[in-house]
Amino acid sequence: MFKPLITLAFLGSIVGCTNHSAHERMSAVPDQSCISLLEPDLYAEGAQPTSKDVVRYGRYTLVSTQPESGQKDLMAQIVEINIPSNMTPTVHEAMLYVMNRSGYELCDPESGHVNILYTRPLPAAQYKMGPISLRNALQVLAGPAWQVEVNEVTRQVCYIQRERSTG
Repeated sequence: MFKPLITLAFLGSIVGCTNHSAHERMSAVPDQSCISLLEPDLYAEGAQPTSKDVVRYGRYTLVSTQPESGQKDLMAQIVEINIPSNMTPTVHEAMLYVMNRSGYELCDPESGHVNILYTRPLPAAQYKMGPISLRNALQVLAGPAWQVEVNEVTRQVCYIQRERSTG
């Protein structure tokens, strides 16, 4: 019963979007009349957990249709560091390893004094970490002297030296 209605609505929207003159189609400016925002907006209030919606998937299985928190907030994704003890990576190499396939990249080491951090050997205590969030792993790898800056638009992770607190 619903399939014919959905098909009819879909065909109506296509006809509405394609029923333009040849001059309008040739225009260098794209037609804005068929562009709409996706509803519901998952990110209307930022990357926040939402209620769990479930659907039946098979005879006895219920599955959630909501994205996991690590999919909505990439810094919340869970990573694991397991570096063989016979290797001697630098902090920079460990950061690249952790960020591999995370969707983020490191800023260029030429900016600021970050080369001081990048060229240090990775401490033995950090050869194995996790499961841990990407956010926490990047902060632990840098240590307390460095602050993590994340540009969500370019998905770049940068480090700046923390201001010394006078106490």
